[in-house]
Amino acid sequence: MSRHLPAVSGRQLVRALQRAGFIVLRQKGSHVSMEKKTADGYWRTIVPIHREIRPGTLSNILNQTGLSKDQLNCSDFSREPDGFARSWRNLHAPYSGKRISSTKMS
Repeated sequence: MSRHLPAVSGRQLVRALQRAGFIVLRQKGSHVSMEKKTADGYWRTIVPIHREIRPGTLSNILNQTGLSKDQLNCSDFSREPDGFARSWRNLHAPYSGKRISSTKMS
């Protein structure tokens, strides 16, 4: 395996961490807080939802999660799955389908 880190988007990294057992705790703006509970304790990190995560940021996230770049399964990052154009909120929260009208009632 190459010694360089792969080019990864924030959404791809969130998916990879979820496959590794992490859960999404919350999202504030464009940052997602994730956590994994183990017998040894907690692993926590914050993932920025950017088009491409910089190598230093990705390295720090891997250190915070206790994962290696080999455990990320880099073959999954070659292309995003179909339907990925939906907004981030639709990926992790159910949508009721109701729209709030902004018109005034007379």
